[in-house]
Amino acid sequence: MVEVLLAFLGVALQIVGIIGCVVPVMPGPPINWAGVLLLRFALPDPPSWPMIAVLGVVALLDLLLSQLTGFDLGQLLGWLFTPVAWLLGIELGDLREAGRLLGGRMVLTEIVAYQQLAALAAEGAISARTLLILSGDHLYRMDYRAMLADHMENDADITVAVLPCSSEE
Repeated sequence: MVEVLLAFLGVALQIVGIIGCVVPVMPGPPINWAGVLLLRFALPDPPSWPMIAVLGVVALLDLLLSQLTGFDLGQLLGWLFTPVAWLLGIELGDLREAGRLLGGRMVLTEIVAYQQLAALAAEGAISARTLLILSGDHLYRMDYRAMLADHMENDADITVAVLPCSSEE
C-alpha cells in the first residue's frame, strides 16, 4: 500500500514538475526530480513511470490544443516537420504523415513514432521508400541503394541492416 501511495505521489510530482518547467510559477526541475526519487523507491522498474507521466501531460496538452484550435498536436507537428521530411527525400504523398512522425519523435518518444510507423506500414498507407527512410534514419552512413538491390536480387522477405562497431562503442 505504501508503494502505491509513493508511486501516485511520484507521478503527481512529475506532472507538477513538468508544468513548472513550462509555466515558471513554481520550480519545475526540483519538483520533477523529487518525483523521480519517489518513483525510484516505490517501484521495481521506475524508468517507465516518468515516461508515462510525460506522455500523460502531452496527451492533456493535445486535448487542450484540439479543444481550443480544432486541430491536434499530430496535425501541428505534421505541418512543422513537413519541410524536414521533404529534405530527407520523402515522397510527396507521404510528406504530411512523415512530418507528423518526425515531430512525434521530437515531442514524444521514438517508441510511439515507431509504433505509428509500423501501423502505417501494415495498412500500406506509406510507400516502401518512405518506410525505408523513416525506419532507417539511425544508420546514417549506410548506402540504402546497395542494401535494397541485394534484398531484391535475393528475393528476401526481410533484410536487417547493421553497422559494424568495436566492443568499446
